[in-house]
Amino acid sequence: MPGGGVSLLHSSKLLNDMYFDNLDEQIGAKILAKALCDPFIAIANNCGLNGDYWKEKILEESNWQIGLCLKTSKKSNMV
Repeated sequence: MPGGGVSLLHSSKLLNDMYFDNLDEQIGAKILAKALCDPFIAIANNCGLNGDYWKEKILEESNWQIGLCLKTSKKSNMV
């Protein structure tokens, strides 16, 4: 399982794709999805990178093994 918050980041996609009948559940899922992205963004920001930019780039990937190599600032297979 990839580290550096990327597993949580990819997990957030699942919540965004789910349908909830209840408005409270929809709001809760959106809050949780954002919270799952925050560790990845913080780690990238702490390395001098734009975490929000890289979050979007990684979320474009369909392969859950793809993350951000902080040493090279490039997307790579994290497994």
